[in-house]
Amino acid sequence: MEALSRSRFIRISPRKLRLVCELVIGKPVGQALSILEFTPKKGAKLVSKTLIAAIANARAFEEIRVAGKRLEQANQRLEQELAERKATEEKLRESEHRYRRIVDTASEGVWELNEEYVTTLVNQRMADMLGYEPEEMVGKSLGTFLFEDDLA
Repeated sequence: MEALSRSRFIRISPRKLRLVCELVIGKPVGQALSILEFTPKKGAKLVSKTLIAAIANARAFEEIRVAGKRLEQANQRLEQELAERKATEEKLRESEHRYRRIVDTASEGVWELNEEYVTTLVNQRMADMLGYEPEEMVGKSLGTFLFEDDLA
């Protein structure tokens, strides 16, 4: 992996700095740092600081790359989940449509009540049997449609 770091406005001649740089060019990072640590020249300290900054930059770029890859994978998983959810919702809509068609066209009466015995769904056939319109029945309790003798 390559990394970049620059030192600017340092007060040393290019010739003196080049002599130190030639000692470490092409060497592994650990070896270059060891050489610079034991080189008794002013430029060695400056090159060492720059090299340490380049190492820190490389680590930061690697962390950013890894985080970006994790985000990309999470994004792909979310896209897949979203596609699955849309497909499931479409299947549910189709199923509801089929159910509604069956209920509306059934020759038998269909009457659905919730846990408080309030009408939530009724087809035209059931409404005709009771002498109501389906819209009138929805939202009313079961007792509304029974004879008073049957309520007791």
